[in-house]
Amino acid sequence: MRVNHLIIGCEDVVKSQWFYSNILGFPLENTFIDTGTGKEGVVLVDKSVELELLLVPFNYERLPSPQHIAFEVKEDRFDQILKIAEGSKMDIRSMPPLDCKNKGVGTTEVRGKKFARFYLLDPSRVNIEIMKLC
Repeated sequence: MRVNHLIIGCEDVVKSQWFYSNILGFPLENTFIDTGTGKEGVVLVDKSVELELLLVPFNYERLPSPQHIAFEVKEDRFDQILKIAEGSKMDIRSMPPLDCKNKGVGTTEVRGKKFARFYLLDPSRVNIEIMKLC
């Protein structure tokens, strides 16, 4: 099983598109009119992992949506995202809680595999985990 697409509610689609394109490397594929809100959203696609992100404008009261997204990436992409996030002066946390005092990269074990990971917030306060196999 793999993730086919994620629909992410955003207060500001333009800011969220910048985050997902410039920090995580998802290029713009298309725009669409969301059937639930009637507003224009964007489709970003990472063809290397065949993953679509659909950014949909939501009212502030409905955010964050979803609460957490974990992207497993290869080592070079992990390092690239970390470097871009640091250069953008983003708050990089080693654990999921938004008030986590441990900054930088941490580790976790998932289904018997050890991962390095860090967390960022997208512009709509969605907690993003970037992880790589150790």
